[in-house]
Amino acid sequence: MTHTIKGMLLLVTTIIIASTTFAFASSSTFIPGKRGEAAGGISGYTVANITYQFSADPSKIDSVLFTLDSLAATVKIKLNDKVSPWYNCAHLSGNNWICQTEGASTQSADTLRVFATSN
Repeated sequence: MTHTIKGMLLLVTTIIIASTTFAFASSSTFIPGKRGEAAGGISGYTVANITYQFSADPSKIDSVLFTLDSLAATVKIKLNDKVSPWYNCAHLSGNNWICQTEGASTQSADTLRVFATSN
């Protein structure tokens, strides 16, 4: 009798597991279409003709002018790699840009990082 009860419990457990697996499998929905992931390099811009304009106090940078090698929609610069804010730039003409740096300190300027995007 004990073997019959154990056998019945095993059968019921097997049926429950099989029906649960079937329920999960039947509820899966596949939506047709393209899927994927890709990676690529960042091409970047070439920055040329960099000019720093100083205020009456030569320890302060008022603005930075430069030319990019192709058109851009948004451009920002940073003058200190660790602490300085990103400064917005304005399009002048062609690929020429000016960035007002609000009297940034020449002493803290250690880099010129240019962020540019075409969209």
